[in-house]
Amino acid sequence: MIGAVSGYTFCSDMISTISGQAFCSDMIGAVSGYTFCSDMISTISGQAFCSDMIGAVSGYTFCSDMIGTVSSQAFCPDMIGTVSGYTFCPDMIGTISSQAFCPDMIGTVSGYTFCPDMIGTISSQAFCSDMIGTVSGYTFCPDMIGAVSGYTFCSDMISTISGQAFCSDMIGAVSGYTFCPDMIGTVSSKAFCPDMIGTVSGYTFCPDMIGTISSQAFCSDMIGAVSGYTFCSDMISTISGQAFCSDMIGTVSGHLTRAMLSTASR
Repeated sequence: MIGAVSGYTFCSDMISTISGQAFCSDMIGAVSGYTFCSDMISTISGQAFCSDMIGAVSGYTFCSDMIGTVSSQAFCPDMIGTVSGYTFCPDMIGTISSQAFCPDMIGTVSGYTFCPDMIGTISSQAFCSDMIGTVSGYTFCPDMIGAVSGYTFCSDMISTISGQAFCSDMIGAVSGYTFCPDMIGTVSSKAFCPDMIGTVSGYTFCPDMIGTISSQAFCSDMIGAVSGYTFCSDMISTISGQAFCSDMIGTVSGHLTRAMLSTASR
């Protein structure tokens, strides 16, 4: 455990973060009003839940083999049918408008067209590979490349930026976005590709990008202080926009770490 940094408890084996507070594997029990455990499964409403918490906890139905969450409500594989107005199934494919859908729900459900081989969703409308023609004002086909009602759609959709779908054969600049099929990451809604080495539109970019701080991309060979940020290749996590590294023992941002405090006490 690397100590307290800028009011945050930090450790190299950090499990998760709740309300901006880092928690470590040796912090078992209740911490600052949070229930914490090393084998934490999920978090609901900022509350950490553990594998041994079976049943109803704080008004939540919880199970260790939790499949998904609908409207902050955890659902388990033995909950088949309608739960609290939601249709639920263990082999749930996707969720539309907080409504869980299952592979045996073929056709129109609650005004939504659904299919088990759903390709993508546009404007909360599910589209399927066998939907050829016009559906809810959208012209759709699985191999369609182009713009439909302001949306670019394709069956091998790689990613979506600003509600705009992009396809694998769209290489170059599309509607102000730089796009490539092997896209690494996105900074400020701008897609970047592995062959974009250097500074692009004011952003430093590299193919082996480790993380992003304040919309600034950082690379594995950027060791030291960069633009006021402490950076390292083995970055563990980021708290309050500050990158922390596994070898940061000592004073960080004017705060003494636990390691230095224990040394000074000797």
